[in-house]
Amino acid sequence: MKNKKGFEIKGILDWIILAGLFLVGVILPLYHREGFTMIGDRKYTFFLVVSITLALTLCLQGIGSLVRGEYEFTSLERIAMLYGVVVMLSAYKSRYPQTALWGYEDWHMGLVSQLLFLTIFFAAIRTKRIQERILPWMLRSAMVVFLLGILNRFGIDPLGMFDGLEYWNMTHLISTVGNSNWYSGYMTLLFSIGYVLYLQKERKIELLIFIIIGFAIVLTHGSESGLLTCGILLFLSLLYAVLSKDVRLLGRIQKSLVLFGGIGLGLSLISVAFPDDRNFAEDAVTQQLLNPWIWLVLLFVFVCFLLLLHVFREGKQVFVVSLVILLAASLSFLLVVFNLRLLLEEWGSGRIELWRISWEAYCEMPLLNQLIGAGPDCYAHYMYAVYPEQMGSVLNGYWGEAVIANAHNEWINRLICTGALGYVAYVGLVIGAILLFLRKRNQNQYLLPLAAGLVMIMIHQTASFQHVMVTPFIFLVMGMGGNLIEHEKE
Repeated sequence: MKNKKGFEIKGILDWIILAGLFLVGVILPLYHREGFTMIGDRKYTFFLVVSITLALTLCLQGIGSLVRGEYEFTSLERIAMLYGVVVMLSAYKSRYPQTALWGYEDWHMGLVSQLLFLTIFFAAIRTKRIQERILPWMLRSAMVVFLLGILNRFGIDPLGMFDGLEYWNMTHLISTVGNSNWYSGYMTLLFSIGYVLYLQKERKIELLIFIIIGFAIVLTHGSESGLLTCGILLFLSLLYAVLSKDVRLLGRIQKSLVLFGGIGLGLSLISVAFPDDRNFAEDAVTQQLLNPWIWLVLLFVFVCFLLLLHVFREGKQVFVVSLVILLAASLSFLLVVFNLRLLLEEWGSGRIELWRISWEAYCEMPLLNQLIGAGPDCYAHYMYAVYPEQMGSVLNGYWGEAVIANAHNEWINRLICTGALGYVAYVGLVIGAILLFLRKRNQNQYLLPLAAGLVMIMIHQTASFQHVMVTPFIFLVMGMGGNLIEHEKE
């Protein structure tokens, strides 16, 4: 049935869904009001309004499709529905019903948010050609967010976000995102997708600009987790090229490493030339990282091996040179993060101890709670009830007087909040998406970059947590990849 203007109702619903996904994927990272004032709550309210609209539209669209028998659920969708069922059961049986429903104060990761994340996944997987309409704009939005972050770290605030704030905020808040840890997760996911896409389409100028800005923000944003994860991305890219014996890909990666070294050297020289304009936290790895001598050595190593690769372009020598490049790059990366030992010592007094206590708490849970958890986003309620003294000792040693709202490790946090069933369902969904995208990577050029983004964000979340600036994007990326595979069949 068509309306008076000749548009199909289904087509109108498709455009509403596409607009909603665009708002989440492209506009949400840029959205802010009154600088950093309550920026987390305001971004969540934006996400809430958009995703509820998406949910209502998706229901109307889904009812029509099911009635007409036009749609069958994919394996990924079935796993996603299983996750939704487990989360609802966890919230229903929780001793903290209000928090389980809406989430912990200022975090908002309760049942409502989990179901809305699934809404984004289902909306993305059902919207045709979403990768052409949204993914390029997501990367452009990320470029703006990255560029603003670089400027902020060197004392430039074009949007006036830091007006009236103390110096501590200038070193721990960034761009239009807010908390540097939130920024790190968003940066890791989007940069990984853009970098691997660049390796596939090296001559595209827009992607070259993206990785130049991306490398710069990796080195300056201030989160150790983000830096280490992006280092792992470079290592895994080299390893993939070596194992596949792809000389062209290896050459592209090595050129990007030379670019990385040049950007690092340039940023370190700027940092030395203008020391009073830097907004780096005193304990941030960036303080030690932006040393010109480190980057002179790295750049020399990367250029030498690029020349060697050019000399040995054919035969068995290529594989030998590839292995040497991989080894040298690995050693070079260890040189870059030479303060890793100090980093682990710092974490040992806080995060690792928190992970240990959280794991012990999970092991001592009643069987039902081990299966379905204490309730979505109910980590703080449960842990402070069960281990008040231990949680207090961690606070005194690392976080001061703050309340620890989560385990700072998404995988342990999920065990506490949604139990083994919720953990298996969510991890199964993400790993299932990664394996499916890798298996079908020759089917569409976007599948390998999307898989790489998911792999990197899973690694990153080992030292991070769910929040409104990363989790919606994870579900959006999974939906995009599933969409590509489903509509390629058509």
